[in-house]
Amino acid sequence: MTEEPQKIVALVDGSAYSASVCDHAAWLSGRTGAPVELIHMLGRREAPERPDLSGAIALGARTALLEERGRDHGRDRDSAGAAGNRAWQAGG
Repeated sequence: MTEEPQKIVALVDGSAYSASVCDHAAWLSGRTGAPVELIHMLGRREAPERPDLSGAIALGARTALLEERGRDHGRDRDSAGAAGNRAWQAGG
């Protein structure tokens, strides 16, 4: 009874090592006559990062937004006051 050659499974992932894995699998296949099966692996590092869709704001963001709102309100108040003074002086 003759033994059939087992298949050679080569895992590739697109990294710099994939070419070497294929070369070694082909070399071994040439020496043993075993067929080669290539399996392309996708790692977790290749998965896209999910954006935060919760609606929650990060730490400190609420304080920063309130401070910005206060600055904007102050500028608006100053502009309105200056415009009122100009109108009063023009009418007087």
